[in-house]
Amino acid sequence: MSIFSIFSIKRSDNYKYKTTVFVICLIISALIWSLIKLAEVNVARVNIPITYTNTPQGKILTSHIDTTLTIGIRDQGFVLVWLKYFANKKPLYISLADYRLRRNDNHFETTINTSRWAQDFLEQYNLSASVEYIHPDTLTFVFEKRVEKMVPVIPNIQFSYQNQYFSLDTLTLQPDSVLVSGLKNTIASITQVETVPTNFNNLSTSINEKIKLKKPADAATLLIEPQQVQATLMVEKFTEAEIEIPIEKVNPSILSKIKIFPETVTIRYLVSLDNYSKVTRDLFLATVDLSQINNRQENQKLLISLPESPQFVRVSRLEPEEVDFLIFK
Repeated sequence: MSIFSIFSIKRSDNYKYKTTVFVICLIISALIWSLIKLAEVNVARVNIPITYTNTPQGKILTSHIDTTLTIGIRDQGFVLVWLKYFANKKPLYISLADYRLRRNDNHFETTINTSRWAQDFLEQYNLSASVEYIHPDTLTFVFEKRVEKMVPVIPNIQFSYQNQYFSLDTLTLQPDSVLVSGLKNTIASITQVETVPTNFNNLSTSINEKIKLKKPADAATLLIEPQQVQATLMVEKFTEAEIEIPIEKVNPSILSKIKIFPETVTIRYLVSLDNYSKVTRDLFLATVDLSQINNRQENQKLLISLPESPQFVRVSRLEPEEVDFLIFK
């Protein structure tokens, strides 16, 4: 190795050493300078999240109120940096029920000085800092009276059944009406409340579910009590059956004798397996109304009616649906 090469290596090592020492000194100087600055007292702007609670009973807040309070805090830089960038700023909860309202025409007002809220915020973090400024320094809250009324609940519920399953009952809601409350203009336009759209497909068991109620999209201040209803529908397994009974003639004429053909009707119906054995002929009544006969009408037939049938069956069809007749004078 030549003398020139050895000299170059020593020169390079010396340069690296000096550079490393310079960087370390620079970092130490920066840290010392930062610590000095952080130890100094400064003023920093901090945003405080506000959550309003306990609206006065029977009132609705109608004015738009700031939910962030900006304050200038004087304290050591260490505290300010922690508070502004690292602290998990919890909302400051303000109870509106603690302030007295004054009536102004059709609404109510209260004006609040926010300086106390800034002190509450400092106490929340056990800070001894001082508040240099606060914005906004006052807030005006406007309330209107809450109006209420009862309205019916309308089910927006669709359902279908599995084969051989059915229900003879109608869907029931409990309660079938609810209390709505809100601004006077909003309540005046509400005549009913719907359930949220709900589907029950291929039912083979009964429905007994809590269904939430749908809040109108343009009624942010509307309250519904209760917020859900109990939907009930009894579902059973059914079978088809038939029974034949005589047809009774009603409103006969005293001037003529009328004979109908046929004199019996076959009733086809759906009945649950539990009630199948309860079905008897005397539970049905089939009739034809002889007063409907029009002597001027040719080939007229009389429609068979079924004024009486058990509540636990569902009649699907009559065979036949009409009868012929002969008049004997």
